[in-house]
Amino acid sequence: MTSDYVRRLRSHVGRDWLLLPSAVALVERNSGELLLVRQVDMMDWSLPGGAIEFGETPMQALVREVAEETGLDIVDVELATVVGGPRYRVVYANGDQVEYTSAIYRGRCRADQEPVADGVELVELCWCQPERLGEYQMIPYAHNLLVDLGLLVAKDEPA
Repeated sequence: MTSDYVRRLRSHVGRDWLLLPSAVALVERNSGELLLVRQVDMMDWSLPGGAIEFGETPMQALVREVAEETGLDIVDVELATVVGGPRYRVVYANGDQVEYTSAIYRGRCRADQEPVADGVELVELCWCQPERLGEYQMIPYAHNLLVDLGLLVAKDEPA
């Protein structure tokens, strides 16, 4: 869902490139599986997270986005890395172009919780063993992130 802040920016620049801060979660459960999500407007898999809203800290954005999208309370959260640049550009179905600078966090969901897709931003969720990530078709942003974290081999590199 687009924030009022981004809507105001878009009213000035149209569909042209925006540089936006975001927070993304590598959500694990006790078995070590990672949570993958499928967004309404994209058929490939990604990770939960989203734009940091004006006046919000990256951690606040992370907690809000994960709760809104999946219903999960994320705990034991630690900053893993910060990424950005051309490898983190997304062109959305409506033509909006965004280059993200993203704070990437690792965290766990509580053992008594199961994620549920919100039906607004996400249509499907699944748990994936890290060694099976290569079996999922990822959006380029998520693929690049998982490669940069060493969790996935780049498509043009040998396994």
